[in-house]
Amino acid sequence: MLWMGCELPDTASEELPVARPPIKRPVLDGGDGRTDELDGGSDPEMRTGGAGRSLPPTSSDAGGRVGDASMAADAAADAALTAPADVEPACVGRGGERVCDGAVLHHCRLDASSEAREACSSEVRCRAGLARGACARCDPGAFRCDGAELQTCTADGSYETVEACPSAALCSEQNHTCDPMRCAQGSFDCSTGALRTCSEDLTRFEILESCPAELCDATAGNCNECVPNERTCDDETLVRCDAEGRGPAREECGGETSLCQGGKCVQCREASDCSSGDECQPDVCDMGTGTCARGDYEPAHTPCANGVCDYVGNCVRCVDDRDCAPALKCNLVLGCVTRPPLEVALQLLTGTFQVTVAPGFDVDISAQYAAGSGTRVTVRESLFSLYCTLDTSGDTCELGASDEVRTLTISGASAQRCSASPTQGQRVELSFEDSSDTATTDCGDPTLTLRAARN
Repeated sequence: MLWMGCELPDTASEELPVARPPIKRPVLDGGDGRTDELDGGSDPEMRTGGAGRSLPPTSSDAGGRVGDASMAADAAADAALTAPADVEPACVGRGGERVCDGAVLHHCRLDASSEAREACSSEVRCRAGLARGACARCDPGAFRCDGAELQTCTADGSYETVEACPSAALCSEQNHTCDPMRCAQGSFDCSTGALRTCSEDLTRFEILESCPAELCDATAGNCNECVPNERTCDDETLVRCDAEGRGPAREECGGETSLCQGGKCVQCREASDCSSGDECQPDVCDMGTGTCARGDYEPAHTPCANGVCDYVGNCVRCVDDRDCAPALKCNLVLGCVTRPPLEVALQLLTGTFQVTVAPGFDVDISAQYAAGSGTRVTVRESLFSLYCTLDTSGDTCELGASDEVRTLTISGASAQRCSASPTQGQRVELSFEDSSDTATTDCGDPTLTLRAARN
């Protein structure tokens, strides 16, 4: 026969004596008010269960009845007496399954015994491990970092990798993600006045070498000896740094470029370094290139070695009378020469003479008119200053001496100027032709005589 899934010997053909003591049970009142203790073995109405225990009578027994609850309790007790000694209560009715009794995981046999049991760290991990038959290693949904790998706990309590972080230090189980890198592997930085390199865990820069900011090279990852390609001057010595920041190399300036300025050998640093010898068009220093070049002309009348500068960069004795003393006049060939007492120059106007009077001379002017001439002669010291008028023969006027050169403008109204003879000296004659006399041109109507005498 089978009991609880196990093969037991067949004893149906033998009657085995069962020694059991009599069990006396109270009999409920059948209606006459009596109660009797009956021997379970002699009362035909009593039923016996396994192991000699008497079961209570059914509800139809006339001698007394026991409730269903009492019957169930006896049945459980009967089963406990007849069950195998190693039955695991959690496995009853769960044969062949895995079950959790709190935090203990059982592998139940068919006979309700536990084939293996494992104490888990929590009931949650026990239940999560039922499918695999072993306690879960983690709480489902939890995160952890295994080195640089961010892992999550799956439903069956095992870890699987979610993301491979750049470094273990950047793996954050609290944030459930990889933190961002603060720097790239192998990168360098010069922002703090020192050469720094990225740490192995990519979380920060670490000082590699101290050097000034201008010598720190984050691209090459080193501290240079000098600023790459920089050129400076040490007095008249050119100091150069190569493209890799090695050096510096020193080179003395010489020859035409004997001066050092702005990191290069040059001809000049200022105009005085250029000496062309041409006073009226001196060389200038081009500060951009450091070379000497021809400059602009000096203004006319600027003093130079032999006199003054003219308008085209030549050094001459004089340009005009302004470059001479008042008693002298400018001769472009001879320079400043003695000014004659009287000197006549023609004007653009056809009837006008211009006469200059040297300083320190008085001038007498007298007029002689030809018969029939109606020309009036005027003498002015300036265009708007009338000095005297001569309109008849014998008219005269005098001009006193001055410390400065004086210029007289002498005009014949309605007349043409004819000639001046001589044009300079102490005595000159000016003749006019009366424009109304068309028959003759004798240039004698009128004639003015100017005489100069030193005061």
